[in-house]
Amino acid sequence: MGWSCPNAFPFRKEQLNNGSLKKNVEYASYTLETTCEYNLTIIINFEKGYKIGEYPFIEVCNQDGQMIQRKECSDSDIEEKLYYTTCYFKMGKVQPNHKFIVKWKPD
Repeated sequence: MGWSCPNAFPFRKEQLNNGSLKKNVEYASYTLETTCEYNLTIIINFEKGYKIGEYPFIEVCNQDGQMIQRKECSDSDIEEKLYYTTCYFKMGKVQPNHKFIVKWKPD
């Protein structure tokens, strides 16, 4: 699946400077849903200088909103690039009508 959302990615460090993500939130999050079967890899870019207090993780929920899986991001899933820090989540083959909630803790 190739997908990108120009208004969502990359997460910019200015969001932290003006407090738009830190104010009254335990975790920042981004949600996407599948409509058909995919071999899914979710790639998240954080601008250099964006401070992450806790590595991102994904909660996978079914149609009823019940969490069926939680996938952590480890050191081997993170790549430092020239302008971004990139986190990879290799989800494998996923079923339709599942919700993927990416969460992280801004520092």
